[in-house]
Amino acid sequence: MSRSSIYLAVLVPLLAAVQLVPLKAGVFRWRDTSAKQRDGRTERAIVSGSTLDLAKLDIRAVTLAAKRATDTAVVVGENDSEVLLIVKDGQLGITIDGKKKLVSSGSVAVALPGDEIRVVNEGSKPATYYLFTYISKAPPDVARGKIAGGSFLVDWSDIEAKKNATGMRRDIFDRPTSMFRRFEIHVSTLDEGLTNHATHTHRAEEFVVMREGSNEMIIDTPGHALAVGDVVFLAANVPHSLKNTGAVPTEYFAIQGQP
Repeated sequence: MSRSSIYLAVLVPLLAAVQLVPLKAGVFRWRDTSAKQRDGRTERAIVSGSTLDLAKLDIRAVTLAAKRATDTAVVVGENDSEVLLIVKDGQLGITIDGKKKLVSSGSVAVALPGDEIRVVNEGSKPATYYLFTYISKAPPDVARGKIAGGSFLVDWSDIEAKKNATGMRRDIFDRPTSMFRRFEIHVSTLDEGLTNHATHTHRAEEFVVMREGSNEMIIDTPGHALAVGDVVFLAANVPHSLKNTGAVPTEYFAIQGQP
């Protein structure tokens, strides 16, 4: 069993047993994370807690050294947690549902309870991915997730970019999973000097992950600067909008789940 397998085997029971602190809307900055290294693997804990819709949530980033020989296995306990994996940079070989594919930055995988993701760095440089592990407050519905297609992998190169008034949008997926009756992720490219939309609110909780560029965000109040690697939590009904403050287009993931 790999180190990640052991980590998930320990984490998931803890998530099920421990009442975590409710998260407040805000920015979790990449620069503030501390890195722990061992045997060619670096791990950064970004945030752990609970939300209005999630009983337990853990977000971390894992960096694998170049041409790492040993696979990293992420095993999800049946009827426990679900996993979202987002490739931050580098080239990773990801095996999910028994199928392996070489993918690059921006690619996304989701593993339902009871399934496994195997990850190995296939490139000549270090590769990093975000790992979201979560359990909904609503009872998980494994059958719903399987009917919708089960665990899956979306390669960045297969995602169509569509122009819009502020830049571009890439719809990665919009479907049910075991934890969400609707789980939706897209990537927005925002042209320099523009704001993504008027400041607004919505019931669905949302996470934003900065992929490229620099932004300033309203999260109830103005003045929240964002840089590459930062993760934002937007609680239900918190006013928010985002402005590109750089000289080039910026890019970010927008993640919403509705239990």
